[in-house]
Amino acid sequence: MQPLSAPVRSACFFYGIFFVLMVLCSMITGVHVQTAAAGESVWTPEQMMQVSEDFRKSWQQTLNDQGYDPVIVERRETVRLNEKVLDSQTMTWVGFSEQIILIEAVDEKALVRLGFCLKQTVHNWGLEVQDIKWGYRERRLWLRLTVGGSYQFAGRTGTVRIGEITMIQPLSKSVSKAFNWEGLIPETPPKLPETKPEEPKTPDPDGKSELAAEVKDILSVASKVLPLPPISSQVPVPDLPTVKRKARVSIIIDDVGYVKGPADKMLEVPAPLTWAFLPMSPYGNFYEEAARKRGFEIMLHLPLEPFDSSENPGPGLIKREWTEEEILRQLDLNLKSVPSARGVNNHMGSAGTSDPRLMDIIMAELKRRNLYFIDSYTSNQSVAKTAARKHQVPFGQRHIFIDHYDNYEAKKKALQDVIRIALRDGEAIAIGHVREGTAEAIIEMLPEFTKAGVEIVPVSELVR
Repeated sequence: MQPLSAPVRSACFFYGIFFVLMVLCSMITGVHVQTAAAGESVWTPEQMMQVSEDFRKSWQQTLNDQGYDPVIVERRETVRLNEKVLDSQTMTWVGFSEQIILIEAVDEKALVRLGFCLKQTVHNWGLEVQDIKWGYRERRLWLRLTVGGSYQFAGRTGTVRIGEITMIQPLSKSVSKAFNWEGLIPETPPKLPETKPEEPKTPDPDGKSELAAEVKDILSVASKVLPLPPISSQVPVPDLPTVKRKARVSIIIDDVGYVKGPADKMLEVPAPLTWAFLPMSPYGNFYEEAARKRGFEIMLHLPLEPFDSSENPGPGLIKREWTEEEILRQLDLNLKSVPSARGVNNHMGSAGTSDPRLMDIIMAELKRRNLYFIDSYTSNQSVAKTAARKHQVPFGQRHIFIDHYDNYEAKKKALQDVIRIALRDGEAIAIGHVREGTAEAIIEMLPEFTKAGVEIVPVSELVR
């Protein structure tokens, strides 16, 4: 065998070195390494881009698996690019901020369970929980977890924040007593003043003891933020409570007037539904007459502006910047197109119901016409209730959307949640739409309402 020539040897040497360099680069940028300490992962910035998005999807799936999918009222998401300069190199990754608002039917202990599941999801992804906080504000209990990830960039390693998830639980009553929720009350009680030793006393179930009174004072401060201690076990969601009184539910069907098939099926529902008609709709007059003969209550589904300007509420829209005369003129036209309407609820309108001036004008006119208002509650910034109270307009607020998700089983689960709210609070307002499968889900679940002792009534019986 002849020895290789000098040019060939040089070429082999060059490509050998090039191959080794390529392997080293792929090891640095193409894989992540497990740290020896806590099982967390080290990511390149490029990988963290994907990890951030995949983690968010994974958490949404965890919510679905835990049965919270149909009870989420509102989810707000903000995705942002973050940058950090290291050794004159710019490291870029994706961060997110997510706010999930749950309905009041979710038990407070269930929020602890969600926190536990979220922590587990974070650890499963090789990420870390950088901070956990909870507190009360404006009759709401909130739980916030900050999620971080470890990076490797420019020859350095470190940790950055990639996400923040806040879960908010509206409370049916203001915080007025010391709740003993597992995992929420700090394990170390507040330090009490030194006093003479006393005989041991049985804990006071009414919360009249000195310790309970002090804890009560702490929890009564709405802006107080306390760290959430480790959660030792999952807290089960309670079963439906025992019926102690006749509970009532109103089921409103929105967006009537633009489709036929689902509306025809909705006419077969053997219960006193309330139909909300969009103004000047092509089939509005026909179905308004059919609904009246069927004994359904009729409302105007009033189009108001959403925060997202790309969404189109359709004909009859009332805008915030209009003069009072323009607002009242359009409202009059909308009501004339649904002459049997006994009340009004908003179509879209997250921006409209959050505008004090617009709500003041509309409520004054509804009072003059002796009509009620139902807040579809498309925004937690709504001032509709305040305006209604000011003008003494009978008012109600939606608790849950039946068909926020198209899945048939999710619609049935949402109706079960409506029953739970009614049994807890005595009444509830649900909103569905003229969509495929919604009427069928209501018909199938009617025996469950009867079994639970929950009566379905027109929404005018629930306003006050």
